Amino acid sequence: MKIYIDLEHYISFLSRESDEHYMNCVHMLQCDLDIHFTFAKDELLKLKKDIKAKSDRLFNKLQTNRGKSSQIQWNAQTPTIQFDGTTIPDQFSTIYFLSKNDDEYSELNVLFTEKGDEIKRLTNLYIEKRYIPSKQYSIRDMQDWSVIQQNSSPCTDIIIVDRYLFAIPEAFYDENIFSILESLSHPVVNIQNIVVFTLPYLYNDKTIRIRFDYIEQEIKQLIFNRTGRTPNVTFVELKKGTPYDKHDRYIITNYKCFASGDSFNYFEGKNLKTKGDWLMIHSLLDRDNLGIIMEYLGTLQEIIKSCSIRGDKKSNYLQF
Repeated sequence: MKIYIDLEHYISFLSRESDEHYMNCVHMLQCDLDIHFTFAKDELLKLKKDIKAKSDRLFNKLQTNRGKSSQIQWNAQTPTIQFDGTTIPDQFSTIYFLSKNDDEYSELNVLFTEKGDEIKRLTNLYIEKRYIPSKQYSIRDMQDWSVIQQNSSPCTDIIIVDRYLFAIPEAFYDENIFSILESLSHPVVNIQNIVVFTLPYLYNDKTIRIRFDYIEQEIKQLIFNRTGRTPNVTFVELKKGTPYDKHDRYIITNYKCFASGDSFNYFEGKNLKTKGDWLMIHSLLDRDNLGIIMEYLGTLQEIIKSCSIRGDKKSNYLQF
């Protein structure tokens, strides 16, 4: 994953050297993140004595044992981000420690970090407040979707792949998919796009079609009530019994991936109805996790070419 850092945020980060999570964040910068400083290296020589001492200590670590990370870049140009499908998807899964002086990135405020919140943003990439790439949760111990809310990160996009997502009575949408979307929108102020890959009918009766128009309006109202913004909602109709009928279930956001062996329809009233055992949460901070998801998005892009599409047909990660 990439991170862009301007001088103002760099100094702010250094000032939090005593924070209990500081060294874990340094380890992220050292081992997990491709660092793009937007200022010249010579600027470090101009820092006040105490700040320069902290900077020197930081760079003693950043320049060693960088793992798979690329070289540190200086004078990096901030990428231009467009919403017309021309921006590389991984730029929406990038961390921005940049000051916003104009409206250029107003639609991406959720991905930018306020000065002073650098450690808060990096630790938000944790799982269960721990610096780990993935964690497995027993579904049998779940009573609701709070585990998703506790591990959600700011996002512009939500992509759901689940062929039986709506193959339950509509009365139980509230405690499953709608509750999941509420949980994902908890730290978010501007979810832009929701894309769902699913079958267009009930799994046991092809004559009963999913009411996508109703679901679209319910989702838009739900997110608007939570965030004050109406998202774009798109449905990709999978084809059962073909290569375009995906079995695995995923929820992908800018910085996290939630994976389940069974559909995300765990609850029916107060009863746990799923036969699945595990819910996996992956942080895309991990280089391997991010690479796998970016490759999987390529697979979804191919699926789109052969499926019927409903809704707004908008995404920062996929093209329609």
